[in-house]
Parts: sequence; structure tokens; C-alpha cells
Amino acid sequence: AGNFFKPLTLSFSYPIRPIDSFPVYLYSAHDTLVRWFHVPDTFIMSLPITIPLEQKSKYIITIPDSTFFGYNGLTHDTLRTSFTMKSEKDYGNLMMKYTLQEYEGQYIAQLWHGDKLYQQNTLTQSQIITYAHLEPGNYSIRIIKDKNKNGRWDAGNYLQKEQPEKTLLFQTPINIRAFWDVEEEFNV
Repeated sequence: AGNFFKPLTLSFSYPIRPIDSFPVYLYSAHDTLVRWFHVPDTFIMSLPITIPLEQKSKYIITIPDSTFFGYNGLTHDTLRTSFTMKSEKDYGNLMMKYTLQEYEGQYIAQLWHGDKLYQQNTLTQSQIITYAHLEPGNYSIRIIKDKNKNGRWDAGNYLQKEQPEKTLLFQTPINIRAFWDVEEEFNV
């Protein structure tokens, strides 16, 4: 199913060559649409296809064969896929209240969906962050105490006797359901 809040994206397994113009055919129950796009730069490995789509509608998207060429000279057959757009009611929201202690560094709040980092925010004071339009499933929150304020977790240095930066995990998985708002508090 298509994500209502993100554009359709073509992903390639290798970089493709620039293209001045190529057609994308979009078929729905009541319309056929042809839009022209281009690949402006070299070494593109993903390309958003911005076409306005309606919620809960079924679509078939087609791209003719030999449209894209990799730098190794390989091309593709006709690309065709069907999908149904989701609606706003297919997503949930999470409002997380972060209560922080005074700290000489900064905090990094990470929202994880499985083993994929979904969103990262830098926090310097207590605040509420709203994570909107989340797909249903279990999420987890990890806080990094970013002592050196470089925006990432550091493993430390044994030779310089520096400890790794501390991480804290929210005690339970956060279950997001469609068309629900969840409110939680992370007291650091």
C-alpha cells in the first residue's frame, strides 16, 4: 500500500544515468494519467515520483522498458506495480513528553521502528515531541546522553580512558494503532 504522507519513490540497486525526460503512466479506476519526469544528476539511486493521489484509491503505475540505464550499461524490462493508497485513518500519532535533568551536554531522542531509525531529535530542555503519521506497530525510544554535543553516540576511547556515552531505553515497547493517539512520558 502507498504511504499517504510520503511521495512514491523509485529505488535503484545501482546508480542510473541522467535522463532529460521519461514518462510515468498512472492508471486508476476512473482516469489514466501520464506525467513526465527527469533524472537531473548523476549517481541517483532513488527518485521521488510526485503525483497527487487520492486516499483509499487503487492505482497501477507503469514505466516503459529501457527507460533507465546504469553506468554499467544494464537496463530493465517494463516496470509495473499496483497499490492502494492508505488514508489518514491508517496512521497513529505519538506524543512523548521528555522530562530532562540539567546536563552539560545535550540529549538525543531516537524513535525506532524495529531496527530502523525513524526519527532523531536533539533536546537541550524538557519538551513534548509529537511523532505524527506513524504506521501501526511497535516502536521504541532511545535517549543518548551526548556529552560532546556531536549529534551521535560515541563508543569512547580505551586508550584515553573515555567511557562510552550513556544510553537509556524507554521501559516498554510503544504500540501504535491506526487512528489512535498515544501519550507517554520519558523521565530521564
